[in-house]
Amino acid sequence: MNKSFVAFFDILGFKDLVSRNSHEDLLEIYDFALYDTIETVLPMLKLIYGIMPTLGTKEIDTLEIYIISDSVIIIQKDTSMKGFLYLLAISRILLSSSIGGGIPLRGGISVDEVSVLKNEYGTTILGKGLTKAYEIENTQSWAGAIVSHECFEFLKEPEAKGLANRLCNVNNDILIRKFDVPFRNGTKENKYVIEWTNYDLIKSEQDVISSFSKHNKNCESERVQTIIKNTVGFYRWIQNRS
Repeated sequence: MNKSFVAFFDILGFKDLVSRNSHEDLLEIYDFALYDTIETVLPMLKLIYGIMPTLGTKEIDTLEIYIISDSVIIIQKDTSMKGFLYLLAISRILLSSSIGGGIPLRGGISVDEVSVLKNEYGTTILGKGLTKAYEIENTQSWAGAIVSHECFEFLKEPEAKGLANRLCNVNNDILIRKFDVPFRNGTKENKYVIEWTNYDLIKSEQDVISSFSKHNKNCESERVQTIIKNTVGFYRWIQNRS
């Protein structure tokens, strides 16, 4: 069984999003923050040309995207360096647009076996790749996404050597950074993460904060306040590096 890169994202505050909005409003929210983004994302993937000028476009066609209730799953069957970069790029755009649209996401990106079974009864997605990505997502206490170091180790092309460091140190079109990620158990670990802050609808810390209360969501609990604080901390850290 061939392995794939897998990104798993969870919508934070999903219960409130559903219970505090009409069904019609909920559909509009999804259209704006998720579906519209996905429909327009392919031209925007040109942003990574500044990092790797030799990229083509066929690796885009191997991306599969599934949105199921509060989960977004992206599978990249092309496990070349180019295919991986496209997955990082779409993950960055999705994180940015979701925070800008008021439905912040938390995610994990990994690599392993995954299968999509489609028949007359429905669609099933399963495999270690999905499980790993979900486990990475579920440990974090912020809106953001960890990219497993395993993904970079999996790339075997000579030009992929040192890719993580090159991506972290570019000046423009930044896809990832190395950051002390806050976890739900109160600890922090230095991980590769998606850099989502460069987006037209995110101009200040207040834009990040308001994302969690947008669409009538309740953000008064201590747990949610911690997530907000940690997310703002990442935004502030990025701004201070600029």
